[in-house]
Amino acid sequence: GLFLSPGLPGEGGLRIDSLRVGGAADQAGLRSGDLVVRIGWEPAHDPEESIRRAERQIAERGAAVFQIRRGFRTTFLAVTGR
Repeated sequence: GLFLSPGLPGEGGLRIDSLRVGGAADQAGLRSGDLVVRIGWEPAHDPEESIRRAERQIAERGAAVFQIRRGFRTTFLAVTGR
């Protein structure tokens, strides 16, 4: 499980509130507090839609690529199905 909420005003994206330890997102390197900017090519705005998009990409392509911001650093992490 991955739990997202809207980022702070002016930062956009979705903040990772929590994630299941040992789950796919955790194993991919996502952390609580990361700001999800995009999933695939689409901006991350709505928590429920973003989770559905990631699940769909994992089912169809085997992975969903998350663009995240952690502090001042932006990186890409691939979450795969298990």
